[in-house]
Amino acid sequence: MDAAATPQPKVGAEAGVSLGGGFDATQGARLTGTPSDVDLGTLSIGQAPRSAAVVIMNIGNAESGALTATLQSGPELRLTTNCMGRRLRSGETCVVTVEFEAASVGLKMASGMVSDGASAPVTFTARATGRLGADAGPDVARPPSDAAGAETAGLRDAAAETPARDVAAPVDASPPDAGGAADAAADGRG
Repeated sequence: MDAAATPQPKVGAEAGVSLGGGFDATQGARLTGTPSDVDLGTLSIGQAPRSAAVVIMNIGNAESGALTATLQSGPELRLTTNCMGRRLRSGETCVVTVEFEAASVGLKMASGMVSDGASAPVTFTARATGRLGADAGPDVARPPSDAAGAETAGLRDAAAETPARDVAAPVDASPPDAGGAADAAADGRG
């Protein structure tokens, strides 16, 4: 058998071996996503929405294939992207936007994956928590305050003008006279 017909082992870039130190000898696209875990914290119901971005970047040395995205989210914690169908050249980016608008109490979760079909997919998760607002709960009947902390005009005055009602009629400890018992019964004291 001659040497030309003998299969030779692949080495370096041909074998897909990484040489370490951040240098990848393989040819092709390589996608990364930052951050891979998005925590939008706690948001009160009715508060303005909060958002963040997961940046998808091709750190390889060739253009990626057409990107696809699988986004699993709900109505309160939404994932959207401008990555679908794009081909990223080396160093180019696209974005997955995470937006949270609290409409109910509790933890909300979402997850996603962006892939070009050739390199390893980028996966990420997102979470946020909805809560009742600071002015919600059992004390919602509390009068509103202005910037100085004073009660809204008129509430204190209206309370002062409202006459108190007697819960029980006063008791007359003096002995009733002949007409006193009838008078006491007529006016609610007897």
